[in-house]
Amino acid sequence: MRDVALSARAIAKAAAHACAHPARECHGALVAALDDDATTTRIVDAQPLFHGDATHGAYDEIALEQTAALARSRGRRVIGTYRARRRRGDDDEATTSATGAGRLDAIERALKRDDGASGTRANARAFEVALDVEGLTRLGTARDGGDARERRATTFGVAERDARGEWRRSSTTRAIVADEDADVARDLVRRTLDDAREDALAARDFDDHFDDARVDWTNAEFDRAVDAALERAGRAIA
Repeated sequence: MRDVALSARAIAKAAAHACAHPARECHGALVAALDDDATTTRIVDAQPLFHGDATHGAYDEIALEQTAALARSRGRRVIGTYRARRRRGDDDEATTSATGAGRLDAIERALKRDDGASGTRANARAFEVALDVEGLTRLGTARDGGDARERRATTFGVAERDARGEWRRSSTTRAIVADEDADVARDLVRRTLDDAREDALAARDFDDHFDDARVDWTNAEFDRAVDAALERAGRAIA
């Protein structure tokens, strides 16, 4: 599979979700544009789903259906997932969890249904991005606007279906965050870590929404903050 590029919006939401629940496993959906036919799969958005030991059951199906419907309304589609592990070293596992595999199976079925039984697009295969502790730490601590020669690209592992039909960590495919996207995302994530800030943010998931229906799982406030950050950086809002 081709590499995956995570936009500022996608990595900011996913990282903020993971940082909000450091002792729990976090799961979310990754969204791509419908017309994506470039060499690299471009992830334009992320939707936090659950934090904790969720199972692939009724709640999970509801969350995926709602997320897919929102993506379609914006001319996009759910193409994969992300998972953030709760301890250093957990992210070294070669295979995804049973929960993650069930969710990926459902997403891939939907992709192939949308594209026809044979899957007419190169990105009709689902995948999972593993947000490991090292990558998240690098994202959060790198110097803003530092010397490019001293900076390392932020990359994460990707799990995809292998020849035996199992979801396993790929040895060749990576999820990449460009430096300019990391710079935008970094400030947004920092705003989620201090509730005392006047401009504090939060990335909400379906666990939060099911606990309190008033919680906006679409994260409209977070999206507005991303738009403003992109505008300040002189970047196109996408």
